[in-house]
Amino acid sequence: MDPSVVIVIAAMVLVQAFYAVLEIVNVRHMRRTGRTVASPFVGRIEPKAYTGLVASHMLKAQRNVFTMISSIAFLVLFLLTDALGTLERWTRSIVPAEGWFLSRENVVAILFSAMLLVGMMFIGYLAMMLVYVLLRLRGKKAVKRVSWSPVKSLRVIGLGALLLSIAIVLYRTNILSRSSWWVWAASLYSVWLVQGLFFGGRIMKLLKVSEPLHDDKFLGPIGELCTQLDFPVNAILEVNEETELAHAMATGVGRFARIFIYGKAKAAFTVGQLLATLGHEIGHIKLHHPAKLTSWHCISMSFRLWLFATLMSYEPLYRAFGFEGIGPHSALIMASYLILPLSIILLPITRLLERRFEYQADQFAVIARANSEELTAAFVTQIIQNRDNPNPHPWHLAVYDAHPTIAERVAALA
Repeated sequence: MDPSVVIVIAAMVLVQAFYAVLEIVNVRHMRRTGRTVASPFVGRIEPKAYTGLVASHMLKAQRNVFTMISSIAFLVLFLLTDALGTLERWTRSIVPAEGWFLSRENVVAILFSAMLLVGMMFIGYLAMMLVYVLLRLRGKKAVKRVSWSPVKSLRVIGLGALLLSIAIVLYRTNILSRSSWWVWAASLYSVWLVQGLFFGGRIMKLLKVSEPLHDDKFLGPIGELCTQLDFPVNAILEVNEETELAHAMATGVGRFARIFIYGKAKAAFTVGQLLATLGHEIGHIKLHHPAKLTSWHCISMSFRLWLFATLMSYEPLYRAFGFEGIGPHSALIMASYLILPLSIILLPITRLLERRFEYQADQFAVIARANSEELTAAFVTQIIQNRDNPNPHPWHLAVYDAHPTIAERVAALA
């Protein structure tokens, strides 16, 4: 086997294993620390509610572990047994040269993908049932019973059909066989991000997704804060989406800057907490964080798309999995296994930048309000309202979260 192919396949397996270990470590951490309320939450949340919040995230993490291990198992199975190549050859053997209702290549792609998807869903369901039985035998009553959901299954099938349709179009237009398509994809991605900086607020207002603040309880204090920080009060908008989340988001540059207050923020926060949160978001604008992050995302995504396009057009990689060459179905399989390893490239730099910017915005808000307690209380309220993980493992946080933990932010403010 080509050494470069060995390296790529090893990266696929190792990254999947890394994420699985990360979830296992996080589960063990939550099981060990979840019975005691973490210090920033003491007095702000009932112990029973805190342990319930931790338990819900533990269940999600357990499901993620199963998903990652299943993905590794299928990957090793495909590599060791030539199952994909056998299925592809058998599918070609039953499809006539003239096809049935589409071209032969398209029919092969549809049949192959349908049989593979149904087979993987069936094997995955049996494996989940086996895990459930084993855990129940060990007395793990916290694990919920596994049940088949027709709605979720239809969603998976619908998503698979959509992705396959896109792959067929890309294949028929010879885009998959050309590695230069990444330039167009990176350009479109960059244009989309940059237009969001300048026109995102106006588009949301045009679509009537957002509107100016109209609550008298907050207008006066927010107006005073905006005057103090030299920020236009009409650039703070309330999002009309029906959501239970309580948070705010800053975007844009210069006179195009906007701050959006989402969901239950006004109901969940006190006036002081909302002002501290807005001070934090105004800090992002004043320190040009949206523009800096957008520039970095354009650069990092362009690099990942280049690497992705290079690997997607490398035929020896397809032959290592038993495929005859590049096709819509084989490209879809390759993409599903390449996306995760490529997503981790440059991720440490992204997370480092995001956390650095959060610390800087925290300092800006505290200096503006001269009160770190309000900001700390806003952090706690936001996590409780949004049902976020109150105390994730540091490794898990370093990979998944753009924000530091509350304890780290409070320590930095001190």
